[in-house]
Amino acid sequence: MEKIHLTKREIAEKELEEYRIQVLNKITSDSEFFAILLKLGFNENDIRSFPARFERFYEGHLKNKEYKSIDDCRKNNDFYRFILYKDEYNQLSETRIEYDCFRRFNEYANKFDINDTDIFDICKKTLKSFKNPNIAKKMSYQYQKEKARVFYIYGGSGSGKTYLAQGFLNALAKSKSVESVSYFDLVKRSEHYSTKIFSTDKSDIFNDLKLLSETQVLVIDGFGEEIKLEQLKESFIIPLLKERVTKKNKVTIIVSKYSLDEIQKLYTLKQEGSIIRAKDIVSYIGNNIIEPIYLGKLAI
Repeated sequence: MEKIHLTKREIAEKELEEYRIQVLNKITSDSEFFAILLKLGFNENDIRSFPARFERFYEGHLKNKEYKSIDDCRKNNDFYRFILYKDEYNQLSETRIEYDCFRRFNEYANKFDINDTDIFDICKKTLKSFKNPNIAKKMSYQYQKEKARVFYIYGGSGSGKTYLAQGFLNALAKSKSVESVSYFDLVKRSEHYSTKIFSTDKSDIFNDLKLLSETQVLVIDGFGEEIKLEQLKESFIIPLLKERVTKKNKVTIIVSKYSLDEIQKLYTLKQEGSIIRAKDIVSYIGNNIIEPIYLGKLAI
């Protein structure tokens, strides 16, 4: 019988096809993980096209279930996992997020020691490096005199948006008027939520929503830069904004590099109903602020 000699290219293609089948079988046999992929908009052809990326996603999923505490992360010197999602252009994208146990260890909600100090004085000291010294005074005036409880800070990268928000948050924390403050990185957390939003276990999302709804002073950073999923808007962003702006005893500071008009365009996706939800988000903010605080396009 004559032997069939394969070229190096044919051997490589054969091995690649075997690898594709191996990864596909492994992932599709895990009904829980495969269901997550389907809800994220992926199918078997996607897995066959990018087997290595989906295998890494799957391995991270398994480790996330395996690691129960920060000690597991330390023992394996492994703190982050890769996830896949489809961006607003329906393209495959990849990002890195913390394992759940590591995220819980790095709890973002904090409490501060409270001192009886004037808010404006603290803001002036905290924000003294700003080119425009009236910004802190403007925020303080809106808060103390005009009773503003929702602030929208926007500007270019490096303009000092987060610095201003955190300075004001610290000022309120030290003013003896609040007991709890939270800083929430929407970009980072949305990456984590993208793997949970279609899961049967949404406890992380619900727990975060409850915590952030109850805290007295909240900074939401990176607004508009998060992963754009309609389900995320419906189950988290809109309920959080609605809950916060209707409570006059809570302060919400929203930080973005986009104006409210730009936010409405960004949040208007192709899915049915997205235009209405985008308008709702902007109206929740716009109807409850005195005026947006613009820091300009250039860094401070």
